[in-house]
Order: sequence, then C-alpha cells, then structure tokens
Amino acid sequence: MTELIGQIVDGYEILRMVGSGGMSAVYEARDPITGKRVAIKLLAAVLATDPNFLARFRREVELLQGFDHPNIVRILKHGELQGAPYLIMPFMESGTLQERLRGSPLGVREAAKLMDDLAGALQYAHDRGVVHRDIKPSNILIDAQGNALLTDFGIARWREASLSLTGSALVGTPAFMSPEQCLGEEVDARSDQYALGIVMYRVAAGKLPFDGDTPLAVALKQINESLPPLREANPSIPVEVAEVLERALAKKPKDRYKSVAEFNRHFQRAIETYRLLSDQPTAIFPRLSRLKILADRRVRQLRRAFQSQFARRWPAYLGMLLLILAFPLGALALRGATAPSGETDPSPEPALRATIDALYALNASLMGNDMDADAVAAAVEATLQAMPGVSLTPTQPNLAVSVIKVLGFGSRGPTSMPTSELAGRGSWSEQAPTPTHT
Repeated sequence: MTELIGQIVDGYEILRMVGSGGMSAVYEARDPITGKRVAIKLLAAVLATDPNFLARFRREVELLQGFDHPNIVRILKHGELQGAPYLIMPFMESGTLQERLRGSPLGVREAAKLMDDLAGALQYAHDRGVVHRDIKPSNILIDAQGNALLTDFGIARWREASLSLTGSALVGTPAFMSPEQCLGEEVDARSDQYALGIVMYRVAAGKLPFDGDTPLAVALKQINESLPPLREANPSIPVEVAEVLERALAKKPKDRYKSVAEFNRHFQRAIETYRLLSDQPTAIFPRLSRLKILADRRVRQLRRAFQSQFARRWPAYLGMLLLILAFPLGALALRGATAPSGETDPSPEPALRATIDALYALNASLMGNDMDADAVAAAVEATLQAMPGVSLTPTQPNLAVSVIKVLGFGSRGPTSMPTSELAGRGSWSEQAPTPTHT
C-alpha cells in the first residue's frame, strides 16, 4: 500500500513502509508538529469481514492498552483505515531480534537478559489472561539500550476470526508453534512457553529445530518428530542448559514448566553456573567442557589418594601433591598441614576437600587474565557439579563462598586467579552452524 505514503493517519504523516507480511503492513509515521515518530501496523482488511471481529478487536486492544510493562510494546492508539484495523505504537530504530540474529552470536549477558525480558513480559500478560500465540524473532523488538520488547499481542488470535487450521492457512508461525497449536487445539500459557523455548533454541544452536519446504511440513514435524538434541547442534552448550530448554519444548503441555516464570528461573540458574564474568565480550555459554573434564579428572585422582591407606595423614600428602602441581599451592597446603590443632577446618569431609583442592590446583596452574570473586564462585560451582555425588541445591546458596574461604582467600575471594586456558575456550560463535532460518 505505497499509496498511503504522505497521508495523515490519526495525526501522523506516513513516511515509508517498514515491512509487510501476509496479514499486516508496518509504516513509519511522524507527528508533523512535534516530530514524534511512531509505527503504524495496518492489518489486512480481510480480518474485518467477520461481523464479530471488529468488536473483539476493539475489546482486546483496550485491554492491551492497559498493559504497563517495560518489555511490552505499548499500543498508543487504534482505529480503522479504508476498512482495515490499525494500531499505532512507538517506533524503534534498533530493529528486531530476527535482524540481530543475522549478526554475531549473542553474548552471555545479552542472551540471559533476552530471556529475562521476554519471560517477564509473557508472565505479566499470562497473569492477566492474555496469551501471545505468535512469539518469534520478528515480533521481538530491540531498543537502543538493548532491551527486548514483545509486540503483536493478540494478532494471531484475531486472525482466527477469518482463518482456520482446517482451511488454507495456519494461524501462527509453524516454526515457533507448539504441537497443540499446530493441531488447532486450545492453547494456553504453556504454548507461549514452547514458542519462547524455540526462540532460545535458535539463539543457542544457530538454527531452528524443525524446518521444511512448506509451513504444513514444519507443523507436522512439530507434532510428530522428537526435538533434535541441542548439544548435537552445538556441543559447547552445557548439559544443564540443554535440559532446561528441552523440558520447555516437551511435546505435551503437562510436561513443561508450570509457568514461564519457572522456566526463566531454571534457565537463569543454569546459565549463571557456566558463564564467566569478564570484561571481554564472549559468545554465550563459553565452552567450559574443558574445565569440567580437567576438574573431574583431578577430583578422581585426589579421591583415590584420599581413599588410600594413608588417608589419615591426608594433609601432609596433599601438601606434597600440591607442591608438585604448583609451587604456590605448596605453601597453602603446608599452611593447612601445620595449622594449630584448635583451628577448625570449615569443610573437613575428604570428598568436598578433594573437590576444593582440585579446583584451586586447576585454576592456579593457569596463566592469563584475572578472574574476580564472582567468576571464582561460578567456577567452583561448575567443578562441584562435575564431581559425582556432590549436588548443588537451593539449600546450599553459599557453598561457593564457603569453598573460597577454605582456600584461604577470605569472604571476598581472591584478588586474582589466572585463567589463560579459559581465555582460549571455544564458544557458540565457533560451534554454531551458519543460520539458515530465523
């Protein structure tokens, strides 16, 4: 509808068409007086052919206009133009997540924030009885500050006034649709959770889990085919992160998380364990498999030592072992071996002590950038998870801090811990296949 350029709609002059799809077109417009820019989304006139549609449209838009969430694009006005409904929203220069994914892989902080932003927006809507139904990268806007905002709430539902899954079109975007939505069944918040899981799978793997030559072919795969293992697409992704996404992408809604908020909590917990806090931008989920392999190997070695016939004299033998590994470790071990008898070891259990010393030996033997206290804590947790028989649970929130204290660093952690091996780690940007779908 290029003929609309130059027209005044609701006080805004249409400047240009930004994009268009099968059911809508988006225009950039400007207030001639204030210069304020907005986006006008003009829906297809076919949506207004149902006599009940416009009433539903007005009712639901009024509900959406009441939304007040920083990660949901506000609807400023709505109306009709040449028989077609339209929405007026703030204009954002930065573009969409779809455009962002065509560039470099998301950094770990950026990906964690993306998930947090989207989950917060969806939970807000779900708490008010609104299901999005069409979550996909092109419906996620990125502002100048890097915040993710959801748009197009309700449009998929409005399409149902004129389209049917049993007719010529699918309501939604099959690549991001849940199995129940592909089947035309009733959808709820768990369908949005599934779509959000697909978005994060795309971020992690660099490609979508299901594709096909036609939308129907993709929908059939969503219904019938098992989810391709995320770690096969990108082996550098930690197992725990893959498991979180795989649960959100369960075929049956009852097998998913109870809410998007719960999904986000598990995702953030998994990613926090593995991300390294540094000043250098890193691709999401740096490959810590090397760290875990080395740590697990060292733990096994130390456990065998503790289980030997000399277990009662472990401080002295540990000191000798650490002296071999690295000179600075020897001083620490000897200090522990010669500690006064009245001094209490914060963690006397041999298995945990073995893990602690394995972590310290591993990191102290590396050279390179400094690791701050937060990064040490994250590495401690990763090492503990690598050790069979030791689990991190919500009842142990200060376990990493306790471990650092055992190492003799005090409550604030070490001032530096060299990590050259981690500086050379692999990343998603190296492992993920070239994106072919967004």
